Amino acid sequence: MATQTPNIGLTKQAQNEYNHNPVLNSNWDIVDSKMGQVPSGKSVQGEIDEANQQIGDLSNLTTTDKSSLVGAANELNGKFGSLFLEIKCGIVNANSTKNIDYPTGYTNTNSFVVSYCITNTAGDQKYYDPNVLVALIPNNILLTNNTSNNVSMTVVLIKI
Repeated sequence: MATQTPNIGLTKQAQNEYNHNPVLNSNWDIVDSKMGQVPSGKSVQGEIDEANQQIGDLSNLTTTDKSSLVGAANELNGKFGSLFLEIKCGIVNANSTKNIDYPTGYTNTNSFVVSYCITNTAGDQKYYDPNVLVALIPNNILLTNNTSNNVSMTVVLIKI
């Protein structure tokens, strides 16, 4: 009865079978030992099984698309990727405030500030300064600059 090599399943004819070739069977063992091993020393099938275990069962995804991880990730990006919005607010003068209109669909009740970036006149960027504030108020976004320098601001909002 024919046997298979352990790693990649090459068929080796038994001695009592027609077309048995001991040299060919020996070569199949060599090919199997070289091709069937990956750098970790595991068999190819062992690597595949481990990868599948780490990935998990696609049917357990909570997305509608369960065909692949890429499909599920694209579905999430389609739903949530458009919720982030970067607003270039321009210059906020030293020791002053500036009002910015909300973008269409964004309000103080359905959004919050994820991040903001401040660039001073020297071109230095900061992502936080306790003297520069962003507030979402009912009719607009209020930017407050309590520093002695003009700053350029970019605000990132997320819609919830």
